[in-house]
Amino acid sequence: MAPRPVAPYGRDVPAGGHRRGHGALRELAAGDRLAQCHADDQQAGVNSMLQRLHDALQKIERDESLSRKERLRNSMSLREQTDKDIRSLLNDDQKKKLDQVEREPHPELHG
Repeated sequence: MAPRPVAPYGRDVPAGGHRRGHGALRELAAGDRLAQCHADDQQAGVNSMLQRLHDALQKIERDESLSRKERLRNSMSLREQTDKDIRSLLNDDQKKKLDQVEREPHPELHG
């Protein structure tokens, strides 16, 4: 049995807004869906990418030299690149599943 992925992610969704992609990726990484549809190396790769994203987002959030606009721009760029990197690990069926999850509402992220 593959170990369940850990998703230690903090505030990465703007309050009141929906962050397409990253929330869905986190949901996949945090749930059984990832373990069911990904090989162990994919799972490890996705978790590693999401952890690096989380660490980078925290660093951006703490960087007082950046304006709010710069923080948002840098965060969005990191999220988009992480999405591309993760998709490079997935087969076509997995990409379709991810697309479906990204389109679903995620009210738990906006609580």
